[in-house]
Amino acid sequence: MYKRQVEAGETPRQAIKRECLEELGVGALTLKNACTLGFAYPDRLVQLHVFWVTLQDDEPRPLGTESLHWVDLGALDQLPMPEANLAIKKVAQLPNTFHITPDLELKKIDATAKEQGSNPNILTTDTIDQWMQDRLTLPVGALVYVRLKNLNLSDYIQIFNKLAEARPDLKLVCEYRAWQKLASVCFAAQLSSYDLMGLSKLPDPSDANLLWFASVHSEDQIACANQLGVHAVTLSPIKPTPSHPEVTGLGWQRATELAMLSCCTVYALGGVSPSDLDRLQSTNFFGVAGIRHFKSTTKESSMSDHKHTEQSADTMSWSELSKDQQTELEAAAFRRLTAHLQERTDVQNIDLMNLAGFCRNCLSKWLAAAAADEGINISVPEARATVYNMPYEIWKDKYQV
Repeated sequence: MYKRQVEAGETPRQAIKRECLEELGVGALTLKNACTLGFAYPDRLVQLHVFWVTLQDDEPRPLGTESLHWVDLGALDQLPMPEANLAIKKVAQLPNTFHITPDLELKKIDATAKEQGSNPNILTTDTIDQWMQDRLTLPVGALVYVRLKNLNLSDYIQIFNKLAEARPDLKLVCEYRAWQKLASVCFAAQLSSYDLMGLSKLPDPSDANLLWFASVHSEDQIACANQLGVHAVTLSPIKPTPSHPEVTGLGWQRATELAMLSCCTVYALGGVSPSDLDRLQSTNFFGVAGIRHFKSTTKESSMSDHKHTEQSADTMSWSELSKDQQTELEAAAFRRLTAHLQERTDVQNIDLMNLAGFCRNCLSKWLAAAAADEGINISVPEARATVYNMPYEIWKDKYQV
């Protein structure tokens, strides 16, 4: 979505919904920010607002162009694109799980060697081999942040290159300190929150396709990431973690509010796992990142997995499902419904009441009542914040006519 396609008085989100209807003839069910890109051509500046979009089940039609066809992600590199769009090809390949490597355990050397001035911690071949072996079991095409803060730069570059050579399919993200040495082999570079706040603009790599990620923990850091134009952020900690039990988590509500402020792809980090994906993706989170809960059996998915697929022939009747399976599917349908209503802010509660006999506030009350039935005390205002994806008073001020 080019900025010039956004009409006066229209937000980029409203513009992409309109464009989907005008250009493709289908509605947009959900929208998530992917990234906002700026690009300088010799004669003009352009700004592109990129979204992850889930379309309605209707088949798109080429209303604003001569032809339309689906393209596999792997074929994107063979397609001609304007120079300003090159980064979008890489953003489109982001999976919704982001693996972060554990630190390498350094071997302690004896006190005598330490007294003689040697480094008391050394990196052994056995340690490297074991770490590499664990990385070789990662899923094909996984997005992996090689985070080894306890290594010096020389050792870090050596191990990064070793992994890149052993697993060329991986989308490897390097630490900011090493990006200049690794720009030709890495998929992206990650800024710490400290690095992020110290920059006035992103570095200009020789590889124009290098993506920039950042670690963020607060509203001001998200604002800085937006201003710099990073392509993805990890927002943390959502909940306290065993490695940092003293750090208070943001909590679901605050994390959701912060994610909505980001102009780029957002991964949740800290106390979350792939099992939280449904809950996260009902908001502006695109995916989940982590160390402890990410095993080699994790199912990877990317933008291509969001395409509608036909139901297989081996279908099951509802009565064949277990009670737990039925509950999980009902909960997923509820999350899909609330996500749809969160996107369709143009639909007023009074319209829902007149046409269907319920509205967002009814859903909020039903959620609080369901919690009470289970002996859980959730207030109606808190339930409303879940359904509206923001405090009710804020939603009224922004969207209620």
